[in-house]
Amino acid sequence: MPPPPSKRALLAAAAILLAPSPALAQLAWTAHAVGEASLGWTDNALAQPDTNPAGQVEATFVTLRPGVLALIDGIKTTQRLQYTFTQTIFLGASEANSRGHQVDYNLLYTLDSRSEIMAGASASYGQLNIFNLMRSASSPVGGAAGGTGGTGGTGGTGGTTGANGLQTGNLTFLTTGVYENLTHDYSNDLRLLQGLSVSSYHVLEATPPQPARFTINHRLGTERRYGRDALIAEQNTNYLVNLPVEYQGFQTYRFQSQLLLSALGRWRRDLSERFATELSTGAALAFDPSTRNALLGPTLGAAVRFHDDFGEAAAGYNRNFTPNVFLGQIYYGDELFARGAVPFFEQTTNLRISGGTGLVWSNLVDTNTARLTSSLRVFSADVGVTWDSHTGINASLRYQYFKQTSAIIENAASGVQPPLNLSRNAVLLTVGVMFPYRYAPPVPREPSGRVDRSDRPDVSNDAVNPNRRVPGLPSMPGTTAPHTPNTGVPPTRGIGPSL
Repeated sequence: MPPPPSKRALLAAAAILLAPSPALAQLAWTAHAVGEASLGWTDNALAQPDTNPAGQVEATFVTLRPGVLALIDGIKTTQRLQYTFTQTIFLGASEANSRGHQVDYNLLYTLDSRSEIMAGASASYGQLNIFNLMRSASSPVGGAAGGTGGTGGTGGTGGTTGANGLQTGNLTFLTTGVYENLTHDYSNDLRLLQGLSVSSYHVLEATPPQPARFTINHRLGTERRYGRDALIAEQNTNYLVNLPVEYQGFQTYRFQSQLLLSALGRWRRDLSERFATELSTGAALAFDPSTRNALLGPTLGAAVRFHDDFGEAAAGYNRNFTPNVFLGQIYYGDELFARGAVPFFEQTTNLRISGGTGLVWSNLVDTNTARLTSSLRVFSADVGVTWDSHTGINASLRYQYFKQTSAIIENAASGVQPPLNLSRNAVLLTVGVMFPYRYAPPVPREPSGRVDRSDRPDVSNDAVNPNRRVPGLPSMPGTTAPHTPNTGVPPTRGIGPSL
């Protein structure tokens, strides 16, 4: 009897990563020195809670972020490896001085014309008061590659927005993560989707010690295409773990685990060459293995996406269960999100706007009592304008705002506490360099959000089919090549109206 589809998917992913391949042997790579220098201001240098206004220090700061970037290309593959060191010096508030380290690796590998895998790993170390400064404006909060997962929102498999609850204070943290996403086309219209991610969050040198937290997310789905439309059936499993902690002979944190199971359906439609939409609905179950208590709730989602050779953007709404690895808790509620990076003008790609914003209103899932307890409201905005010379020098102006408020409602019975209220503003003026310069688009981390998959880069080196569309799937009328091979020169945009 053949193995089930989920087992075949995992075996295929392992074979791709571990088996020797002539394609991987023909790799060309380039190394680059990269760096940024920023001058900024914040009204809460130590990330202190609103309950401690005396500790909210306003300060000007200087941030230096030197790093090394390796770009690797070959037959059927593109890879990106980067290390960044961050040093932040607060003028007049030396107790807030912070440093951090960040490593990111991302891989896109095309096995054949029907299968591809995206994989990666990341790690971040630093102080919590510069946590948001260590990520790009349009990326979701999530120190681990692939984010913290969820129960099937429309923003993607790795999280949707930067609006996640965070701890307060100048704590030292370590986040790690690995992920993989596999797609395989059984036929021209039937596709298998499989993904796995593991994230961790550790608070170091805290007194009393805090528990190490982990989330594991696995998803398995099937996509069926009908022209410009696609229907997806998907199952998600999330497992959240808080490890026990002993301090001065007492167990201050017990072992805690929570399980999230969800099933949902998605409907995607390509409206045009650049725009696509998605609707999703389903149900999710939050379960505590120790008490066997469970909470069932509906999930909903809607999103619109934009993509072309020069930028991408997405906006939408989700109602779902979300495990938060930073707090070691599960929340159920609603979110609005928008993020993207696009040129300011049709005629040039030198000036770009990028950012992400999100609003979350949710309740803590207390699986000990199978009830919704404390409320959490989070609003996050991170917007930047960047000028890029396309010769290795760029400059940007960036604004960040973060606010979270929480409250314990009447039926809180298990003693599980929400995070403290926190608010913060920050403004940064940054100059960046890359030497030697090379056009370096990001490596995709998730499967395509379009039915025709024209937002995927071409790494197949297939001269017959340079657009690398699925065999037998017709191109949309008027569609142009979705990707310019990475020759080291950015694509150019002609003058003309955009859709």
